[in-house]
Amino acid sequence: MEDRKYIRYLAILVTATTLIRVWLAHSLGLGVDEAHYVQYALNPALSYYDHPPMVGYLIRLFIILIGKHTLAVRMPAILSGIGTAVLLFVLGKKLKNSAAGFWTVVIFNSIPLFSAIGGITVVPDTILSFFYLLSLLLLWRIYDTSNRGGLWYTIGAVTGLSLLTKYTAVLLYPSILLFIAITPSMRRWFRKKEFYLSLLLSIVIFLPVVIWNYENHWASFTFQFAHGMGEKSFFVLEEFLKNIGAQAGVYSPFIFIFIIYTLIHTVVMSVKKNAEYLLFFSFALPVILIFAYSGLSSEVLPHWPAVGYLILLPVLGKLICESSTGTGKKIVHRLSVFSLATGIALTLVIPVQALFRVIPLSPENDLTNEMTGWKEIAERIKEIQRQEKDSDFFVFTHTFYIASQAAFYLEPEIPVYCLSKKIDQYDFWQYKQALNEKLNGKNGLFFCDDNYKKSPEKLYAFGEIRQEKDFEIYIRGKHAKNFYIYKCYRFETGKTDPLILQSLPFAPRSFKMLLQRWNEKVFFLLNAAAGKNRLLDLFFTLVNWLGTSYVLIPVVGLFMWWKKRKKFRRYFWMFALSMLLGGIAVHFLKEIFSFPRPLAYLGKELVNVVGPPLKMGSFPSGHSQTVFTGVLFLAWLIPEYQVAFWTIGVLSGISRCYMGAHFPFDIFAGFVIALLFFFVVRLCFGEINVHRNSD
Repeated sequence: MEDRKYIRYLAILVTATTLIRVWLAHSLGLGVDEAHYVQYALNPALSYYDHPPMVGYLIRLFIILIGKHTLAVRMPAILSGIGTAVLLFVLGKKLKNSAAGFWTVVIFNSIPLFSAIGGITVVPDTILSFFYLLSLLLLWRIYDTSNRGGLWYTIGAVTGLSLLTKYTAVLLYPSILLFIAITPSMRRWFRKKEFYLSLLLSIVIFLPVVIWNYENHWASFTFQFAHGMGEKSFFVLEEFLKNIGAQAGVYSPFIFIFIIYTLIHTVVMSVKKNAEYLLFFSFALPVILIFAYSGLSSEVLPHWPAVGYLILLPVLGKLICESSTGTGKKIVHRLSVFSLATGIALTLVIPVQALFRVIPLSPENDLTNEMTGWKEIAERIKEIQRQEKDSDFFVFTHTFYIASQAAFYLEPEIPVYCLSKKIDQYDFWQYKQALNEKLNGKNGLFFCDDNYKKSPEKLYAFGEIRQEKDFEIYIRGKHAKNFYIYKCYRFETGKTDPLILQSLPFAPRSFKMLLQRWNEKVFFLLNAAAGKNRLLDLFFTLVNWLGTSYVLIPVVGLFMWWKKRKKFRRYFWMFALSMLLGGIAVHFLKEIFSFPRPLAYLGKELVNVVGPPLKMGSFPSGHSQTVFTGVLFLAWLIPEYQVAFWTIGVLSGISRCYMGAHFPFDIFAGFVIALLFFFVVRLCFGEINVHRNSD
């Protein structure tokens, strides 16, 4: 009965706060970071200079579904907020009861950073919060259930998605390792394959970011490490106090004190070997410690350690729930209620100020001004271009923040260029355009606002620069900010600092070309002896013949009949379905890629062919898909012979390169397809523990 009551309260709270956030997301202009992430969405890539790509992918999805609108941009934040609230409730309930879970969600909605900023504005941290809590809950499930090793694969997938969201997610690794190491009942997972396969899965999911960084000389990794953990003094009191003050402000001062107390309480209970507290300790401490160290002497933005504090909220919800009984505890309870009320009031300040300007702040001190005026300045730029269409102005500015803000309303009709010495994402987008030639002699419209005011004549060489009348923005009759527009004629790129036109100190390289060179090099190595050694030719021809479908299928069937006679039909149908689905996938991929075989691609002078001279349909290898489907099933059903099965499978794959029929990547792709459908079919039929089904 108690559970149903608090679940009802939760539903009301989440529904009410979500409706408010949807209205605010529709009504408020984009922040500078949000506008930049929209450019991620409109310029899809494997990754980006500032962050991994997840935030851009999600925004792109909702722009496709809803349209290019602020609500579409913010839908990932709104949905992540709902998911985070539900996970916090579940964690609070597991830690104590439904009341604690509900109080946890109340705390979450009382913290300005989580509710007003993270719950509305779309930033990687909002999405990461959901993944982080999900990882913690999954690990708790593994701790609670002694035989749920399959959950490790889900943890691996969630960790990989977290890494695609923000680099802070790398701290999930030490968090998980720490909990396993300090919890006796969990240490057995160090001896289990599921743990290591989940680690591998997370790395595979993260590979797009690694590939992008390779292509761009590790630019993002270098930038983020220097940004957060670069050279610094050990301790600078002024910087440290500023960081603490900023965090206290965005988490609400009184709630922040409670969070720090909760951290201390969690550490104390962990020292006493309380396993549940150990879990929260393991996930919160690495994040908080790393940014606490960084904040000793350099600026740490308040949202950087946010996920560490978020992890502590279920513990705080439990403490507040427990403080409602007893005389001394009632005082603590009243203080906590007062703190939450103060937090809610501060949470409302930002959206109310943005919409109604209730606090008489000067324009330069009102942080909500960054979200206003961008549609109006975009319309003004369009008007100037219409009025002076003969001038053929290109539009540009000097910082990616306001370039992205204006681009939301101008592009794709009117491109916006960011021309600055500092490396930013625009340098990667503009690299191939050769701006020193493309823009030379052109006329440009330069724009900026009060926050980033700069005269173009200090940065660029133009034949003539004329400043337009200041463009003023008013909200509810109150002056909010100014925009500045300059008409710049005859751009002299040769007299402009070349770093302004292109800041990258390197030429991007191609990962595809690297793989292609490796692919060819390994092929030549395996193919070199073909046709020159009769014994090797005979051996690999035999191995290749063993891997053909008309030999392999009967052999697999015989092994199944021998070892699993009572369930032969079930196992054989699983094998046949895997073969069929994998074969269909291979057929369609061959049609899509139409990649030539080595003989046609490299020429008969370079390729030694044993057998028929095949020319088309190289990628992926259907032969390898067939072979490895059989190997996977036999190694699964008869594990005592798996070394022999895998040896034959690998040799069969090598034989395709030796005989000049396939490249190594064709073989690998066939293996991946076989592996994929092997697990899909097993999932559809239900995972079978062959060791418990002795026939």
